Amino acid sequence: IGSIQDVSRLLKENQVICLPFDQRVKGGESVRFLGQTARLSNLQAVLAVRYGAPVIPCFIHRTDGPEYFCDVNPPVSLIQGNNFRETLSLNTQAFAQKIEEEILKDPSNWVLWRHNIWKD
Repeated sequence: IGSIQDVSRLLKENQVICLPFDQRVKGGESVRFLGQTARLSNLQAVLAVRYGAPVIPCFIHRTDGPEYFCDVNPPVSLIQGNNFRETLSLNTQAFAQKIEEEILKDPSNWVLWRHNIWKD
């Protein structure tokens, strides 16, 4: 990703951007994830709310051989909170829950996952 200005321009042009979600970020949203409190990016929620951009979860899975496939899910329905801050929090939690559900289907796909999202 380039600058936030680049992202903003791309969204206004109805372009697709891809953002990793399962990584710790400074100043991220505190959510429940895999039974613990984790700090994850709320950028997806910010962009979805500000630009009306759909959030379409995509998951890369290993096959039995050296190949991978990408599972593209339907857009996540946004949750409207009482204010902007609550809306971001509710949606970041919803996105985390979607990833958690996917991880629990086949944890072996995340065996090399090295992002410590649980540290303070």
